[in-house]
Amino acid sequence: MHGDSARRTRLFALAPARTATHRSGHGEPLSMHSAVMAAVPAEHAGGLPEEWQTAMRLCRDPRAVAEIAAVLHIPLTTVVAMFSELVARGLVHHQAPLTEDDACDTNLLRKIRKGLEDL
Repeated sequence: MHGDSARRTRLFALAPARTATHRSGHGEPLSMHSAVMAAVPAEHAGGLPEEWQTAMRLCRDPRAVAEIAAVLHIPLTTVVAMFSELVARGLVHHQAPLTEDDACDTNLLRKIRKGLEDL
């Protein structure tokens, strides 16, 4: 390697191997479409790798896992595994995307419309 090249972390080192799928409060698995939001500020998470802290800073407000992977230029599967670990540690909350049934729920659509009107 050249002396001026940045040190790179191997992608497998960013997220430990997982056998369990993490699910939201509604039983939905974490996926690329899931919205994630930091439960605590990255600065208070303590001892996390820099990439994990950066990912947590990106989800101060809800963001899709796929969007965060794109911003970080890290493969999606690695970011899903990383966020699965963050969910397991209670540092991040996640919400699965709307299902087809949810999208047709008129009460939900009314709440969304009301929220937009209140903006």
